[in-house]
Amino acid sequence: MSHFLPVIFCVALSTVSTQLFSQQIKVAANVFPTSTQIVVSKGETYKISAEGKWQDSDFPPSDANGFKGFTAPMFFGMLLKPLPSQYYMKLCGKVGNWKFPIGISTEVIMKRDGELLLFANDAKGFFDNNSGILKVTLKKTN
Repeated sequence: MSHFLPVIFCVALSTVSTQLFSQQIKVAANVFPTSTQIVVSKGETYKISAEGKWQDSDFPPSDANGFKGFTAPMFFGMLLKPLPSQYYMKLCGKVGNWKFPIGISTEVIMKRDGELLLFANDAKGFFDNNSGILKVTLKKTN
């Protein structure tokens, strides 16, 4: 299993009462989860967007919206995904035990305090056969 350290670029914009920023992180499909090294607070809003392609095993590459599982093992493996109701390989995030879908782009109001982690929504124990990297941009908007 290869280990991936996120490459992080940060630009800080300061205002009178709130620190706003934009940060880019590379999220590898075969790492669960990828550390963003960003500690979020409940109630903060983030715009999260992703570019690039990643791949589950020998299936066609997908973008951050992922794909619907189309084989019998994938159908039965849906319950092994961190977010069972979401597509395979969809970009997702988690803070503590709260998990949420992201896809290509979304705005999220954080429901927990803690480090923001990112991952591909794949069945537990099956991340080693994934490949590819997404470039994810995080922008704090409040």
